[in-house]
Amino acid sequence: GLERAHTGDLNGAVGYYTQAIKLRLDEPETWLARARAYVSLGKYRDAIDDFDQVARLLPDKVQTYVERGYAYGEAGDYQRAADDMTRALRLQSRNPRALTLRAAAYAKLSQLPEAAADFTAAMNLSAPDTDLLLGRASVYAEMGEHQKALEDRTAALKLSPKSAQVLISRGGSYHALGQHQQGLVPVQTQGRQTPAP
Repeated sequence: GLERAHTGDLNGAVGYYTQAIKLRLDEPETWLARARAYVSLGKYRDAIDDFDQVARLLPDKVQTYVERGYAYGEAGDYQRAADDMTRALRLQSRNPRALTLRAAAYAKLSQLPEAAADFTAAMNLSAPDTDLLLGRASVYAEMGEHQKALEDRTAALKLSPKSAQVLISRGGSYHALGQHQQGLVPVQTQGRQTPAP
C-alpha cells in the first residue's frame, strides 16, 4: 500500500490497505494509512471513519485528532474540527498545527476572539509565517480591528515582499482605515525596477 501511495496510485493504496485491514482489524497504522489516502483523494467522510478507528485503538495519539480534525474542516464540519483540535491540545498543548487548524475552524464558526488567540499562540510556537499572519489579520479585520490587521499584513509583507495576496490584503487594511492612497503605493510600485545609481 505504501508503495502505491508514494507513486501516486492512491486508489490502489486504498485497496491494499482495505485488504490488510480485513486481515487484521486491530492494526491502527493500517487504518491511519488508509485514512490519509482518503484525505489525499478528498474522501473526507471515509477518512473520518478510519480516523475514528485509530482513535478507538490509540486514544492518546495526538496526530489522529489533528488529522481527523483537518478532515472535518475540509468536509465543512467546523465544530467537530475545533473539537478534535481541542482534544489534541489537551494531549499536547504546544502543538502549532492543532492551534492553527483550530483557529481556522473558530474563524469559520465566527468565534473570532478565540481564533485570534489561537493564531497568536501558534505564532508564539513557530518561526515567522506569512499564512499565520494573514490568518490572524483576516480575523482582526472581521473584528473591526483594522490597525492590528494592517500590522500583521505589514509583517507578512516583510516575509513575502513579492506576494500579490499580501499586497492586496494590506491595501484592503489601508482602505478600511481610510488611508486609500497609502494602500495604492505598494501595488503601483511593485514590478517597477529601481533605477541603477
